[in-house]
Amino acid sequence: MDRVGIGRAMVRAGAVLYYRGKFVESQALAEQALAVFRDAGDRSGIERAMTLIGIDLTEQGRLGEAVDWHRQSLAVARETGNREREANALNNLGVELTLQGHVQAARESFEANRTLSLECGNQTGVAYADINMAAMGYEQGDLVAAKTLLLKGLSLAHEIGVRPLEGAARLSIGSIAVESAEFDAARKAYKEAESLSSEDAALMTDIQIALAELALIEEKPAEAEQLARKALEQASREKDSDAISAQAVLAEALLAQKKVNEARYALSNLLERTSHNQHRLVAIRASIAAARVESAMGQHEGAVRRLERALEETKSMGLVRFQLETSLALGTIEVQAGSAGAGRKRLSKLDREAAAMGFVRIARKAKKLLEGGESSSHKSR
Repeated sequence: MDRVGIGRAMVRAGAVLYYRGKFVESQALAEQALAVFRDAGDRSGIERAMTLIGIDLTEQGRLGEAVDWHRQSLAVARETGNREREANALNNLGVELTLQGHVQAARESFEANRTLSLECGNQTGVAYADINMAAMGYEQGDLVAAKTLLLKGLSLAHEIGVRPLEGAARLSIGSIAVESAEFDAARKAYKEAESLSSEDAALMTDIQIALAELALIEEKPAEAEQLARKALEQASREKDSDAISAQAVLAEALLAQKKVNEARYALSNLLERTSHNQHRLVAIRASIAAARVESAMGQHEGAVRRLERALEETKSMGLVRFQLETSLALGTIEVQAGSAGAGRKRLSKLDREAAAMGFVRIARKAKKLLEGGESSSHKSR
C-alpha cells in the first residue's frame, strides 16, 4: 500500500474510533494521517485529516482549537475546488460556533453550507444544513421555524438513509415537543431517535440525557436519577460536555429527592468539569443546576449572582431558550429567598413572554409558581 493509501486507512480507522466515542485515540490517528498526507503532498487527504482532528477536538470540549482546524480544512477545500468538502467544512464550522454561543455566525455558516450543497446536488449536506439551522431556530426561540426545518431535514435524512442524522433530527423534534409541553410526543421522538442511533455512541448518550431531563420535568426524580447515571456511564471519558449535562440533571434529580449531601457532591463534580470546558451552552445549563442546588443549601445570594451572570450571557448571545430557562430559575429563587416582589415580577413577565413564543412548559411553570403551587427549590423546574 502506498503512503496515501496508508493515510486513508488511518482516517477510516480514526472515524471508527470517533463513532465509538474514543476521541483522543481518533485524534492521534488523524494527526498521523495528516503527517503522511503532507509528506505525500495529497491536499485532499490533508483536508480530511484536518476535519477529523477538528471534530475530535469538538467532542473533547476544545472548541477554540477545533474552530482553527475547521477553518484550515475550509481553506484547503476551497483551494482544491472540492465544493462538497467545502460545504462539509462550513457545516462543521457552524457546529463549533453554535457550541460557543455565536448563533448568528453559525447560522451564516449553515446557510452557506446549504447553498453549496444544493448547487452540488449533495442531499446529505442539505439535510445537515436544515437540521442544524433548525437547532439555531430552537436556541433563538423560534420553535415553529425550527420544527418546519427539522421535518424537512428528517424527511431527507430518511430518504437518503443516514440513520444517525435521522436520529439527531428526531432528538431535536423531541426537544421542541418538551418546550411545547407535549411530553408523550417528546418521549416517542426520543425512543425513535434511540432506535436509529446505535452506531453513534455520543448521540446515544445525548438521548439518555434528554430522557433524564424529561423525567425531571415530569417530576419523576428517581427515574431521572437512574437515567442520568446511565448517561454518565455511557459518556465517553474524553467528552466532558456529555458528562457535564448528565451531572447537571443528576444534581437536580438528587435534590428533588431531598438527597442534599449527594446533590452537593454532584454539584462539586459538575463545577469541576465545567471549569475547563469551552462549550458555552452546556456551561449555562450547568449554571442553572448549580444555582438550584446552591439555593437549596441556603446559598441564595451566590445562586442569584450565578444566574444573573448566566442571564446576561444568554442575552448577549441571543440564546432565547436559555434566557427563558434562566429567568425561570432566577425568579423561583428570588421568591424563595425573600425577594418576592422582584421574583414575582420576573415570573409574571416570563409567563407572558414564554406563552407568546410557544414555550408552554416554561409559561405553565411560571404561572404555577405565581399561584403558589410550589414552595421549595427542589421543585423549581
